[in-house]
Amino acid sequence: MLPGFIRRYLGLTIGLAAVIALLVVVFLDDQPRAQTVSLGYAPLTTITPAPVAAADPLPGGASPRSALVMIQGEVERRLSIWPLATGGDPVEVDRYVTLWPLLPDPTGTRVLYCTQHTVMVLDTESRRAHIVGDLPDEGVVVAVQWSPDGDAVAYVAETPDYEISYYTLADGSQSARLILRTTRGLPVDVGWLPDGRPVSIFLGVGAAGGLEAFYQLYDPATGDQVLLPNDTRVIQPWTPWRAPGGDYQLYPLSTWGDTRRGPCKTGALSLTGDEWIQLTLSGAHYKKQQIAFEIKSVFLDQATWLSDGRILMRGMADEACSPTGAGLYVAYLSGQPRQIVQTASPYTSDDPKALLWGVAFAVSPDESLVAWAENDTAAARSTIHLTPIDDGEASTLLAITPPENGAPFDYQDNHLVLAFTWLP
Repeated sequence: MLPGFIRRYLGLTIGLAAVIALLVVVFLDDQPRAQTVSLGYAPLTTITPAPVAAADPLPGGASPRSALVMIQGEVERRLSIWPLATGGDPVEVDRYVTLWPLLPDPTGTRVLYCTQHTVMVLDTESRRAHIVGDLPDEGVVVAVQWSPDGDAVAYVAETPDYEISYYTLADGSQSARLILRTTRGLPVDVGWLPDGRPVSIFLGVGAAGGLEAFYQLYDPATGDQVLLPNDTRVIQPWTPWRAPGGDYQLYPLSTWGDTRRGPCKTGALSLTGDEWIQLTLSGAHYKKQQIAFEIKSVFLDQATWLSDGRILMRGMADEACSPTGAGLYVAYLSGQPRQIVQTASPYTSDDPKALLWGVAFAVSPDESLVAWAENDTAAARSTIHLTPIDDGEASTLLAITPPENGAPFDYQDNHLVLAFTWLP
C-alpha cells in the first residue's frame, strides 16, 4: 500500500460503497482465473556523480551489504544504488520510475518499484532489474505486499474503471496472474497467509447490511479461489502505519488537498484499531474520529511505527503559517510530538508539488537514526543527513552535486533526491 493509498478513500461514502459492492459478485463470477502479462528485462548501468564516502564503522546498524536505493530527478526520475560500505559512485539501474512504490523485500536484497507500464524487481547485488508484471492501460499500483519468504509479490493496480489484484513470482519466471477485479471505487488490498498463499481483501455489504471486509484466498498451484472467514488475519509486511503488535493504526485525517484549501490549515493523524483500515475510512464521515497527533498549521503524514512503540512522522507546513513546522517528529502514542528535524521548504501551500517533493526519509536498520534528504536547489546540491532519533549530533551520510558543466536544469531534472529506502 502506498502513502496516497490511505488518503484516496477518505471521500468514500457508505451509500456509494453499498451500490458498488453489489457489482462484486458479477466480477467474481465471470473473471478469468489467470490473465498473463509479458515479461522482459531492463539492464542499464550509468555512473552518477561521486558522493561523500560513508563513515567507518557503518552507521545505524548497517551491514557490509547495506545500501541506499534512491529516486533522483523530477524529470528523469532515475533509480540508483549507493552502497554504504564502499561509497564511491552510485549506479543508475533504471529511469522514468514512479515515486511509489520503493519497497524492499524481507531479505533486504531486492527492491520492488514501478515504471509507467511495468512492475519491476531490482536485485541490488547484481544491480539488475527485471519485469514481474505489466500494468493495464492507464493503470497505477496502489497496493503491494511481498510474500513472507520474499519469493512472490501481490499487488493491486487501479485503472479508470477497475481495481485489480495480481499475483506474481519475484524472479520474473512467470507471468503475473489476475486474481480479483472489481469496479473502481471499491477498495481492494492484498496480503498473505503464513503458508505463502495470497489473499485479496475487498469491501462489500455483509449479511446484516453493513459494510464488511471480505477475504478471498487464491491458490497459485490450482488457480482456485475461496472466501475466508471475515476475521482472518493476513500478513502484510509493509504497513508502517500499524503498531508493532497490530492493535492500532494511524492515518491522515485529511488530505493535502484539503489542507491547501484555505489559509494555514491543520492536518492531524487519527487513530483506529486493528480492523482493515479501509473499513475505518469508508465510514470516516459517519463516526467520531480519535485524534492521535495534531500540530497547529502543520499537515502530518507518513506515520512510521518503530519497534519500541514510538511513531516517526513527517510534518509539512506553509512557511507563512508555520515557519518552523516542517520537518520530522517522533512521539509515543500518548505523548506530544517532538521535532527532531526542521526543514526549510522552498514551496508554499499553493504549490501542488509541496507534498510530493517534501522531505524524503528512511529509518536506519537498528532504528537509532533517521536519514533524510535535503535538496538545495540554489546550490544544486542534495544531502542525505543522519539525525539520531534520541539525542546526539547529526552528520552527513552523502552529498551529491552534478558536474559543473551540466545543463541549466541538470540538478532538478536528474539529481535531487525525491525518495529513497535504506536496505539493511
